[in-house]
Amino acid sequence: PNYDPSIDPSNTPTTTFPSSIPSCLPSTFPSNSAFASTAPTTAIPSTIAPTSKPFFSPSIGSPSLNPIISPLITPTIYPTINPSTSSTNSIPTNNPTNSPTTNPSLFPTNSPSVLPFVNPTIVPSNIPTVDPSHTTTLPPSAYPSISTTAGPSNNPTILPSNFATRLSNNYPIILSPLKALTTETSVIVSVNVSSPGFIYCAALLSSFNLSSGVYIKQFGSSTILSGSSGGVVTINIHNLVPASIYEIYCYTEDFASSYMPISAVKQSKVLVSTQCCRNIQISSYHQYVLVNTSSKLTFSIAALPALAMTVNIVASPYQVNCPISTTSNTRSALSIVPRTFSFS
Repeated sequence: PNYDPSIDPSNTPTTTFPSSIPSCLPSTFPSNSAFASTAPTTAIPSTIAPTSKPFFSPSIGSPSLNPIISPLITPTIYPTINPSTSSTNSIPTNNPTNSPTTNPSLFPTNSPSVLPFVNPTIVPSNIPTVDPSHTTTLPPSAYPSISTTAGPSNNPTILPSNFATRLSNNYPIILSPLKALTTETSVIVSVNVSSPGFIYCAALLSSFNLSSGVYIKQFGSSTILSGSSGGVVTINIHNLVPASIYEIYCYTEDFASSYMPISAVKQSKVLVSTQCCRNIQISSYHQYVLVNTSSKLTFSIAALPALAMTVNIVASPYQVNCPISTTSNTRSALSIVPRTFSFS
């Protein structure tokens, strides 16, 4: 046994020797510790002796029920890393300071690196009260320094230079199909546009190849829509041929010279037919002409012909009975000068 009993027997045996001898040997060896038992112990030890001696002896005296306060062995290893920061208060305050722990690494350059790319969103509060006159108010301040080398030509080689040079989506848009009311020689066109600006319309024959809106601007009829919003305008186109088919085109520009592209011009096309008919109008004449005298005859055509036309004047004299006449009733030959008129 490694330890002595910690409790002494409470009673002493009543007899000196056991009443009997054990009938068998113990099946196990005693445990490391002895505990108190309620059974009485004998004064004579067991007849079986230990088979071996203890291997170790206690390094310290008798066991103690009270633990020691401080360790007997000093740690041989120390921490290799010291704390990076020391806490001034072991209990968190739960209120962050919301301040950055480091300063910014970059500073503003005091000027933007990219220029704005969006136009101002504020529209001017006032609208011009007077429409442009389209004519200069002052004469040129200088004269050309180089004289022309050749005379004027009847056929222009390029488009007029005063044609709008900026194309955008700000031009007045035609919102609905054109409406046309025809007479023998004219067409009244109603145009519904989206915004103020210049509106031009022209009546062209189907054989004409329209390649630019500048033709309508130069040779068509026009009007100006003022104000701050769009609306319906009316344009009169004159000098047309009666009983003829025309193609009506309209072209628009805003006051900043943004113009309608040719594709939009062609989308505005409508077909119309002028009313009938072509005729010759006689404005002055004499019903009776005396023999051997002259008289003036004036006439005109109601509209220009689609093709070149020649008018021949044919007159036949006829005899009338005059009760006071003292001359004979012999017919005289009529002479008309000029007899032929050409129109184109």
